[in-house]
Amino acid sequence: MKSKFKENVEWLSNPRIAISIGIMVIVAALVIWFFWDKIKDMFSDIASKKKTKEKEKQNESLYGSQTYGLDFDALASQMYKACKGLGTDENAVERVLRQLNNNADYAALQLAYKTYDSKYTLDSRISYEGTRRELNSWRNILIAKGITIYTF
Repeated sequence: MKSKFKENVEWLSNPRIAISIGIMVIVAALVIWFFWDKIKDMFSDIASKKKTKEKEKQNESLYGSQTYGLDFDALASQMYKACKGLGTDENAVERVLRQLNNNADYAALQLAYKTYDSKYTLDSRISYEGTRRELNSWRNILIAKGITIYTF
C-alpha cells in the first residue's frame, strides 16, 4: 500500500517533468535578472505614487482641498531617473527645471535630490549630464525665473 505522500510526489520522479520544471525556473530567473531595473523602477514608482497620495491627503487635511507648493521629492526622483544610467533624458530635466519658481524651490530640490544620489549634488549631476548647449538652455530657464545658480 502506497502512502499518500508517495502518491502525490510520484510524478516528480518522471525525468521529463523534472527537466521541464528546471527549465522553467531557469527561464524565470533569467527574465527577472534581465528586467530587474525595470521591475525595481516599477515598484519604486508605485511607492512614490503612494507617498505622493499620502502627502496630498495630509495637505488636504491641513489646508482644505488646495495643496500648496511643489512635491520636491517627486521632482528629485524625476531628475534622478532622467540622469541615471546611460544617456540623459534632457526633456525630463527641462520639465523639472521649468516647474521651479524661485531660489527657495531650487534649494529645496537640491536638498531632496541628496536623498536619491549620495555621490553627486544636483548641480554637479546637471553639469556632468548636459552638453554646453543644454547647460546654457537650462541656465536660461532658471535665470528667466530669477533663480540664482552658481555652479553649473
